[in-house]
Amino acid sequence: FEALAQRIRELVEKAGIKDQVIITEKGIGVEIAFRGGLFFDSGLAEPRPEARKIVTDLIQEVSKEKDKFFYLVEGHTDGVPIRSKIYASNWELSSVRACSVLRIFEEAGIDRTHLKAVGYADTRKVVEEKSVDGVYDVRALDQNRRVVIKVLRQPDS
Repeated sequence: FEALAQRIRELVEKAGIKDQVIITEKGIGVEIAFRGGLFFDSGLAEPRPEARKIVTDLIQEVSKEKDKFFYLVEGHTDGVPIRSKIYASNWELSSVRACSVLRIFEEAGIDRTHLKAVGYADTRKVVEEKSVDGVYDVRALDQNRRVVIKVLRQPDS
């Protein structure tokens, strides 16, 4: 996955969003973590146009070998409880965000059997969000509010 990870790094750098994306090569695939501020407006699940473009570009890169890969899209929220008539909790918001990104893969022609979406709400924080005195750190909230796309080796059927 080293060559794939490098191609994705080049794509992210070309898009000018290197500081908003973390790419990690693992033995089973490549993990691409996008900060939530890049993808979504607060409390909403529809990807911003620039997020849609970067996912479309990513799909074009990985689809060269699309039958080899399985795509897992994870939605994560920060720990601030959501107050919305649309989403009852961060569980729903994170799940719908993951599904909205997964839909871009499906629209691009990726076989549905190669796709999976999961919402984690605020259960997998990257950093602690509150200071010792209980005040939220805006930068920490942004880091935890994210979408992770995992390009994994297709499991044998």
